[in-house]
Amino acid sequence: ADPLPQTQGLFPGPSEMAARMRAFDWAASDLGPTSGWPENLRSAVRLCLTSRFPICVWWGPDLLFLYNDAYLPWLSAKHPSALMQPGRDVWREAWTTIGPMLADVAATGRATLSEDMVLYLNRKLVQEETYFTWSYSPILDADGRAVDGIFCPVWETTDKIVGAQRLETLRRLSLRTATAASVDAACAEAVSVMADNPRDIPFVAIYVAGDAGDEVRLAASRIPQGAPPLPATVRTPDDDAHAAWPLAWGLRVHGAGGCAEIDLRDARVPSGA
Repeated sequence: ADPLPQTQGLFPGPSEMAARMRAFDWAASDLGPTSGWPENLRSAVRLCLTSRFPICVWWGPDLLFLYNDAYLPWLSAKHPSALMQPGRDVWREAWTTIGPMLADVAATGRATLSEDMVLYLNRKLVQEETYFTWSYSPILDADGRAVDGIFCPVWETTDKIVGAQRLETLRRLSLRTATAASVDAACAEAVSVMADNPRDIPFVAIYVAGDAGDEVRLAASRIPQGAPPLPATVRTPDDDAHAAWPLAWGLRVHGAGGCAEIDLRDARVPSGA
């Protein structure tokens, strides 16, 4: 085992990841005892652990994964087993995007910068839509020729990007529907606007009340190809609690309602990107 004073100097601070790295059995790992680590790896790990900015380090041909406390929220259930795992295994769901980028940095020694890039990560949800800004910078060997690892500061911008997308949809919705000459025209404009934001609104249908007040009719819709057809009209029965879309209920109570566990005759509900 590595001497305690040595690991305290290499993995400084009171953070969770510093403590985990001090307790880690490095001698049994692919990196070997810390006494034999090159200075560029030691410096990268110290900088990673002492930074309040989210940072990860990818090391060696397998891009072994090291990270600090600020990075933990993005790993979710992947932590703590992600430590020292090959990058391909840690970020399997995003590897088709980030794998080639890492390979290019390793091969050329040229840093990359990705701004507000979308990644679909298995985090709080499966294939959760997330946005990040990050840089992949080469960690060069002592001669400055070969790339031993890659240093990655990263920042999540999901709230900013998603918020801007939704605000723009609301702005365009207000603008486009305000000048519509009829109810059907307003519905068509609204559907057109919402269809331009498929990540937030994967499908949309607008029904309007009939003149007699006892039915609703489909005024405009946009559903993906292959999705089940929508009913053209829905009359108001006494109880439509078991209807696929409780439109009559909405008409009857003049209020909004949620739809859970919708039965679409085994058809897949469109879920967007």
